[in-house]
Amino acid sequence: MARERRKERKLKKRLINRKPADRYKWLLTLMNGTDCILRVEDKYNIYRRLEDEFAELSELDETEADGFTEMEKCAELSEECARIADSLEPELPEDAEEYSRTEMMTAGRRQEEIRESEGKHSVFRIVLLSVLLLVIGWLVCRKIPVTRAMLGSIEEFAGFNSFAIKSYRVAGNESDGWRKAANLEKKVLHTSEIGAKVKFGKTEWIVLKHKNGGTLLIADEPIKYRPFHNAEGDVSWSNCHLREYLNGKYLKNYFYPCETDIIMETDVTDSIDPNSADDSPVLRDKVYIPSGEDIFDYEDTLGSKINNLRLRDKGENAGTTTFVSAEGDIIDYGFPSDMNGCYIRPMIWVMAPTE
Repeated sequence: MARERRKERKLKKRLINRKPADRYKWLLTLMNGTDCILRVEDKYNIYRRLEDEFAELSELDETEADGFTEMEKCAELSEECARIADSLEPELPEDAEEYSRTEMMTAGRRQEEIRESEGKHSVFRIVLLSVLLLVIGWLVCRKIPVTRAMLGSIEEFAGFNSFAIKSYRVAGNESDGWRKAANLEKKVLHTSEIGAKVKFGKTEWIVLKHKNGGTLLIADEPIKYRPFHNAEGDVSWSNCHLREYLNGKYLKNYFYPCETDIIMETDVTDSIDPNSADDSPVLRDKVYIPSGEDIFDYEDTLGSKINNLRLRDKGENAGTTTFVSAEGDIIDYGFPSDMNGCYIRPMIWVMAPTE
């Protein structure tokens, strides 16, 4: 296990050190060769890795790209890899090695019984054949969208919500699978406890608040290497590059179909001048980052996750935003808008179920 982790770290290091164009070619080669792999779990892990790698390339700005221009193609490839991985996920074995040993022991005992009784031998063959036919039929049905939609309804009725959501996603457009998945996600989120970690889209979130209209979430895993804006100068949330990215590529790449429809547009204040008595303009965003007021409201729930966090409020110094220090204090003089160094934690409101 430790050896596999070392190999994965070496591979990741080699990929990161490559230029985007070379990295893109390497990933295409890996993707094209993946179908030759026989083990489902190996193929699944590679497609999940490719999904993340292509997504990173699709988010490169002009400076990071270093002449690379295939960002939109990378976003499409990331989505394609995600779809393939989702389709492989139901085929992943559970305790495959232990199952194999058990079957071998059973076969050995059956061989001894075969020598003693031809009648028992015949019964065993019939039972084994029946089981194999049932397993094959189950595996085939799990790949059929209409069947997965029916299976999702059964799983939802039985209370296996996470399995039901996956089944509805495999169903996709068949039997309204995407919409059913999104509706079930709304129910799961709205009944989760404050502070709970939940899966929504392709990432995990922390539940901050419930109200009649929806549930407030903040990203559990922060974005670590993205500035507030891609150029020096005075800038605010209303015209920063980060806002454009979060409500554009991020929204498209990190959520499944129909999920973007249940993410609510939220009134977000834009602090133009911290020293001004004028009211800040109100914007309508689906994805945004916290303000100082949000930190005061939810610091008990988030704990140390507020540390080193970029805020959307403008700093006292020109070309900066306020931020939370490593000790958890809000620093008003600000951190440069065009520099990395502060974490980004997106926030979203998800609609409450209507039933």
